[in-house]
Amino acid sequence: MTAPTEDLEAAVLGGLIDAAAVGDAEAFGYAADLPVEAFSVIEFRTLWADMLEHGGKVSLPGLVSRHPTYEGLLRDLANGGQAASLRHNGDALRDAWRNRQAREALDVARAEVEAGRPPVEVLAALAANPTPISPKRQLRPRLLSEFVAMQLPEREAILAPWLPRPGLAMVYAPRGIGKTWLSANIAWAVATGGAFLRWSADRPVKTLIVDGEMPAADLQRRFETIRRSTGVASIPDTLRILPAALEETGLPDLGTAEGRAALDACVGDAELVVLDNLSTLLRSGRENEADDWGGFQAWLLGHRRQGRTVLLIHHAAKGGQQRGTSRREDALDVVLALRKPDDYRPDQGARFEVHFEKARHFSGPDARPFEARMDDTGVWQVMDLSTDPEGDRVAALAASGMTQRAIADEMGLSAATVNRKLRARAESPTFDGVSCFTALGGETVKQAVRQ
Repeated sequence: MTAPTEDLEAAVLGGLIDAAAVGDAEAFGYAADLPVEAFSVIEFRTLWADMLEHGGKVSLPGLVSRHPTYEGLLRDLANGGQAASLRHNGDALRDAWRNRQAREALDVARAEVEAGRPPVEVLAALAANPTPISPKRQLRPRLLSEFVAMQLPEREAILAPWLPRPGLAMVYAPRGIGKTWLSANIAWAVATGGAFLRWSADRPVKTLIVDGEMPAADLQRRFETIRRSTGVASIPDTLRILPAALEETGLPDLGTAEGRAALDACVGDAELVVLDNLSTLLRSGRENEADDWGGFQAWLLGHRRQGRTVLLIHHAAKGGQQRGTSRREDALDVVLALRKPDDYRPDQGARFEVHFEKARHFSGPDARPFEARMDDTGVWQVMDLSTDPEGDRVAALAASGMTQRAIADEMGLSAATVNRKLRARAESPTFDGVSCFTALGGETVKQAVRQ
C-alpha cells in the first residue's frame, strides 16, 4: 500500500534532518534532484527550498534559527525521521511527483480533445513533449586527493576482534546446534559491555534483537539463563527485543520495502541490530536468486552508512554452506560459520566449532577456529581445535603408557616421527587442544595435561 504523499514529504524532510544528526553527508544526494514543486504542502516547500539553498546542511538547530515559526513542525519532522529509510522514501516521493505530472499532462490533453482538437494531434504533442524524468540521484565523483584528505570516523570493534561498527556480519549454522544461543549471548555481551567466548566489548552499546522464530516463553528463559550465568543483577536498558511471538500478525516481511520501513521505525538509536533469522524475517523472493537479494542488501548498506552494525543469523544448507545465494556474502564484513564437531550428539545442545570464513579487518590468531559448548547452567567453555590430529593420537597413546616403538608400530609411523611429535608437545607453551576448556572470563575449569 502506498503512503500518502504528505507522509512521504514529511518522511524525506525528517530523514534528512536525522541524517544530519548522525553525520551522514551523503544522504542529501538521495533527494537533491527533487524540485520544490515535488512537495505539495506549502510549509514543506519552504523548508525544502531552504535545504536546497544550503546544499543539504539541514541541522535541526540551523533550520529552527532560520524558520522559528516552524519550530514545532521541525521537531515533529525530526522525531519521525529515519535516515535509513531516506532512499526508499525519496524514490517513492519522486515517483509520486512524476505521477502527478503525468496526471496533469493527461488532464490538459483531455481538455484539448474535449475542446475539439483532434486526438491524433494531442497524442503527437504528448509524444513530442513527454513528462520529464530526472535521474533518481546525483552522483559526485571526488578527486582521490580530496577523498584521502577526508576526516572519516574510525571503525570500532563493538565485540573485539570481529564485530565492527559500522559493519555487516552473518552467523550461519545447521539447525539445533545453538546459533540462537550464540546470537543472544553476543547481543548481551555488546549491550552490557561484557565478554563472550574469546570476544569482548569495551563499552555498552545499544542493541535491538529482532526475533522471528522463538516462542516468547522460551526467549524469556534463555535471557534469564544468560543473566544468571553472567552474574548481572538486572537486565540493562541498552538491550531491547522485538519478538514476532508478541506481534498479533507477526513481524513484517523484510523482503519488501514496506516491511523494511516498518522495522526502520523501531530501530531508534540502536547501534547493533540482530536479525534472527533470515528464513523467518525475509520471506518474499527466491532464496537462491541473487537478484532477489538486491533490495535487502541496499537496505543493509544504508544502515551501515548510518554507522550501525547489523548481524544476520541464518541457516546452513544440507551441504554445509550458508543457505541460498552466495551473493549474500558479497557486502558482508564478516561471515562466521558454526559447524558440528565430528563427535557431536543432539543431546549435547549448544556445542559447535567456530570458523571465520570471511574476515575483512582481522587475521592471525584472532581468526583461528575453536570449539565452544554451553553447560546446563549457561556457562560456556571453549577449546582450541587441534591442528595436528596425528600428534593428538601419538600423545594420547603415550599418556596411556605405550612406548614410542609400540606407538610407531601401532600407527605405522617411524620411531623418529613419534619422537619428534612428542618433543614438540613437551616444548609447546600451550595446552593440549583436545582437553583445554576455559570458561567465560578466562577461568580454567578443566586443566589440561602437558604431553
